[in-house]
Amino acid sequence: MTDDEKKEIAAITRDLYEVIIRAANRFLHNCKYYHIGFLRLENPSYAEIVDQLDEIRSIIEILCESIDDPMTHTNAEDYLRTMRQMAEAINAGDSDALNALVEELSRRSLL
Repeated sequence: MTDDEKKEIAAITRDLYEVIIRAANRFLHNCKYYHIGFLRLENPSYAEIVDQLDEIRSIIEILCESIDDPMTHTNAEDYLRTMRQMAEAINAGDSDALNALVEELSRRSLL
């Protein structure tokens, strides 16, 4: 793989990673400012959004392997794991768990 190809793949990877970060920001904002009952009414649901983001994460994984960038994939996985837990808390109507996850997510960098 040429340097130009690696740069192009790295740029695509960053763009996809930013999709994950923007979604994490949206989760964080909505979960901070809206009641869990309202969050449960969202369509698509937060769980469905996480499933879609997981497809993006799998693409990030493949791209990161090709340019030897495991950190970006690890970070995407970490954000996605927290968002999945948030979606599960929303589905369960568990405000306490959701609030704890909001606190956890708000302490992370890049948000």
